[in-house]
Formats: sequence, structure tokens, C-alpha cells
Amino acid sequence: MKSGTQESRLAPLAAPEHPGAARGPGTAPLFEVATVVVGVSLAVLVGLDGSPVAQLGRVVGVAAVTVLLVHSLARHAARWRGRLAVLVGAPSVAIAVGFAPHWAKGGPLPVRVAAGLLLAAGLALLIGGVAAATR
Repeated sequence: MKSGTQESRLAPLAAPEHPGAARGPGTAPLFEVATVVVGVSLAVLVGLDGSPVAQLGRVVGVAAVTVLLVHSLARHAARWRGRLAVLVGAPSVAIAVGFAPHWAKGGPLPVRVAAGLLLAAGLALLIGGVAAATR
């Protein structure tokens, strides 16, 4: 301790490892959760048809991209998180709307549920992403 100055008795605040980690207490990681929902919904939709090998390949591909996106969302600052969320949300909404005939004609229940979850999560990513990217 230098003369004339007092040290603080409080522990110094640790700097976050990366900008995405600088969330306030109690805030939910909306983009990460919505991205996981999008990934699971897409995995269900691409894994329902085709040979078992093709199904497995498509599901593993969707899972790998989902993991990469969640990792990217957790590591970037708010504006970049918003931009990534828009890039995931816009095609998710488009894909979900493409499954609208399954809703209207009473298609298979797993397809209807997956498409509904895909639409909800895609809209959350799209709207939240635009809000975060334009702050």
C-alpha cells in the first residue's frame, strides 16, 4: 500500500473472457436457447425421411452447425450476436412457413410440432436479432 492511498477491501471485478459473456445477472441467453430450438426442430424435420444413413448424416450436419452457431453467439458482442441471430432467424421462418400445408391439412404430428417450434424460435431470433443489431 502506498502512502496516502487506501486499498479497496472489495475483490476486483474480473473482466469477462469475451464480450458475449458480459450479460447482466438474471438475463436469459435468448439467442442461444432459440438457436438450439431451431437446431432441434431442423434435425427433426430433416431426419424424418430417407434412408437411415442419409437421415443420420443430415441430423449430424444440423447438430454440428447448431453447435458452431451457439458457440459463435456466446463469443461475440451484442451487435454481432444480433446479426448472427438474423442470419439464423430469417431462413428458419421461411422454412417453417414452407411447412404450412402440414398444419392446414393435418400432417404428421412431429412435423407440425417441429415446424411450429421452428417458426417461434425463428421469429424470436429475427426480431431480437434486428433489435440487437441496430442498437
